Amino acid sequence: MLITNQKSYLWVLFLQAIMKLKLAVASVLLFSFSFLIKGQIEDSDGLSNIKTALIIDSLENLIPTLPNNEVLDIKFELAILYRGINPDQSVNYSNEYITETDTNGSAIKRSKIFGLLAEIYESRMQSDSALYYYNAQEKLLVNSLSERKENLRNSYFGSDNDKDGLFEGWIPNAEYYIIGLLLLVSVVLVIILSISKRNFLKIESVKNQELEVANTRFKEFNEKLEQAVEKNTKERSKELEKTNNTIIELRKSLKKAEESNYLKNAFLGTMSHQIRTPLSGIMGFSDMLETELALRGNEELYEFAKNIQEAGEKLMSLITNIIDISSIEANILELNISPCDINGIIKNIEKNYELKAKEKNLIFKTKFETGLPTVEADDENLTKVLKIIIDNAIQFTDKGFVTISTSWDQQKGIANIEIKDKGVGIDDETMKMLLDSFDYSKHGSSLTYKGHGLGLILAHRLITLMNGNLELASKLNDGTSVKISLQCTPKPGVAESTHKKTKPRASIVNAPEYGRIKIFIVEDDRMNRLVLEKMLKNTGDVVTTPDGNSALKYLKSKAVSKDPFDVMLLDINLPSPWDGISLMKEIRKQFPDTKNTPFIAQTAYAMAGDKDHYLDAGFNDYISKPINKTELLTMIQKQLEIFKKTTK
Repeated sequence: MLITNQKSYLWVLFLQAIMKLKLAVASVLLFSFSFLIKGQIEDSDGLSNIKTALIIDSLENLIPTLPNNEVLDIKFELAILYRGINPDQSVNYSNEYITETDTNGSAIKRSKIFGLLAEIYESRMQSDSALYYYNAQEKLLVNSLSERKENLRNSYFGSDNDKDGLFEGWIPNAEYYIIGLLLLVSVVLVIILSISKRNFLKIESVKNQELEVANTRFKEFNEKLEQAVEKNTKERSKELEKTNNTIIELRKSLKKAEESNYLKNAFLGTMSHQIRTPLSGIMGFSDMLETELALRGNEELYEFAKNIQEAGEKLMSLITNIIDISSIEANILELNISPCDINGIIKNIEKNYELKAKEKNLIFKTKFETGLPTVEADDENLTKVLKIIIDNAIQFTDKGFVTISTSWDQQKGIANIEIKDKGVGIDDETMKMLLDSFDYSKHGSSLTYKGHGLGLILAHRLITLMNGNLELASKLNDGTSVKISLQCTPKPGVAESTHKKTKPRASIVNAPEYGRIKIFIVEDDRMNRLVLEKMLKNTGDVVTTPDGNSALKYLKSKAVSKDPFDVMLLDINLPSPWDGISLMKEIRKQFPDTKNTPFIAQTAYAMAGDKDHYLDAGFNDYISKPINKTELLTMIQKQLEIFKKTTK
């Protein structure tokens, strides 16, 4: 009995010594559990893939049929089994087990799970995650040790109800060997842990050095990149500044060219009377001379007088065409659009051309569409167009026929006039020149009066101003066909709604394609505002404001960015704190969409240096007071043409 008590006393002392060394034992158990898990994983690896898959499949099928406490055990086993097959799935089950057990589960199993996760992340070179789970596992070692001790105590000494007989049992000698073996294993594991920690620190040191090198290279690269960006930005800024200066110089040159072209057109327009007066005298005297010589029977001198008369008529026709085109370009010509009977117009000029055709032994025929409605046109200028085309047809046809026919496209509401001849036709080079001149939006409205077909150019311009269309088709030695299309006058109450939807005719007579434009005016003088409104009311929708503040307020309230103005006309001398230049810059700053809107400065300063200053400041054009209507309309047209090209 004494021997038994001594052995029990020694066992108690030994257990107390173990409790004092619990931190060391905890470290030993950390690696013990790691090797245990490794052993389990190796055991699972020892199974064939098929067998392991079957086991996993059977366990996963059991999950829906088991209570929650047993499901946790299944997930623990699945986390172990998946380690060698699918580490990602092993991580998923491990996380589910940790989440669902929280802190109430078995410390031993949670410690194993932490060790499993640490090993997986360590194999993936994710050191941060591996270290986190090793630390978590180390924190659980104390609880795991208590749990193991409790299991051992219950196994060898019974449950808590048998505490009174704690030291009455007998410890077999084999257990001393087991305890010694555990101590030996613990010492070995501590040594391994020290070596592993040392290796980990070395690896960490190497990685830190590599990271420092990478950071140094990144800083060098970043500095080089910033230098390159700065250099490139400076170069682009210089190029942009150079481009802006070039644009300003081009604006100045364009302004000078426009002024020169305007003066030329205005000069030709105002010289109409002075040119026609002496030419009319020459033609009158030649006609009288022709009659007198015919009565006297002097055939030779009669032929001379006849040639003078014909040359005068050609010169008059040429001068008339040039002056008419110049009037169109200078916006001097104004049309009187009203309902016209095209059949009646053709009948009025038909007899005169029948005689001319008969003199050349040509067949001259007309064919009129019955029930043809009136068209929207200028009666006088439509007659002029028809005369130009029929004159050309008879003049350049030596034999054959000249025909005029009318037709009506009821669906489109368009009436057509077609004039055909079997004359010499037009060669390809002249035809290309004529078609290019028809599309004058390519080169602006100014023309050089060279080559043939000036009459056709004028005819095309006049028909375009009537919102119509002129088509030309010709082949050399095979005749020419000219087709004119005009909008029919809508019938009251029937086509009224359709007519309202058509684009209103522009008052900028040389630019009908722009329709009715929107014009914004800032002018502090009331009388000048009224004058500008009067000048431009037929051109489009005009909005006026008296100063910079009211202008900005209006533009903000009307959401100008969604429906921008076509032209902005700003007075330079505005009430404080604004002037025309500062207001123009502020509008462009607050409303970026106005970059596609031309700004025109109106000023009483007429010195050349002052005008160049406005272009340098950013205005697209300027006009001096007092403002001339024709000059203003021409300027607006020019700017619309420029901005239409740049925004394509």
